[in-house]
Amino acid sequence: MINSEWDEALKKLVDSPENNHDFVQILFPNRNASKHANEHVFLGQGDDVIKDLIQSDFQSKLKDSLPKMLSHWGFKIDSTGNVTLDSYKFDNTKKYVIIKNHNQLRITRVLECLRLFKGNDTYLKTISESFYKQLCDLDINYDNLSDAFSKWTSAHFG
Repeated sequence: MINSEWDEALKKLVDSPENNHDFVQILFPNRNASKHANEHVFLGQGDDVIKDLIQSDFQSKLKDSLPKMLSHWGFKIDSTGNVTLDSYKFDNTKKYVIIKNHNQLRITRVLECLRLFKGNDTYLKTISESFYKQLCDLDINYDNLSDAFSKWTSAHFG
C-alpha cells in the first residue's frame, strides 16, 4: 500500500505541502494510524511490515523525500546526511516549526519514521541525529516549543 501510493504522495509534498494533509503518512509511515488522513496506512506493532519495506528499498524513498520535507521546514541536508538550518529559509522554520501547528505533528512522524527505518544506514542515522539536534537547538531559543519538543524526544528515542 505505502509503496504503491508513494509517488503521488511525493508529488503532493513537492507541489503544495500546506494544501495537502494526506501525504505525510505515506512518505513517513509509523506504527500508529493517523487521526486525520490515511487512517489505513500504518505499520502496526510488529516488525514484519518494516522488514518488508526495507527489503523493497523503502530507505531509498526516504532519502528522496527527506530533503524535500526538511527544506519545506527550513532545513537542508548535505551529502553526508548532516542537517542544518537553511539561513535563506528561516522564515519557513519560524512559520512551520516554531509556531504551533500541524507541522509539529509532522515532525514527530518524521522522527519516528527515521527511528524505525534508519537501521544500519549511516546516511539516515546521520539525518536522524542531526535533525533532532537542530530541533534541540531551537527548543533552547523558543520556550513555546516545550510541548512539541517532548513529543519529538519521545519519537526520536522511542
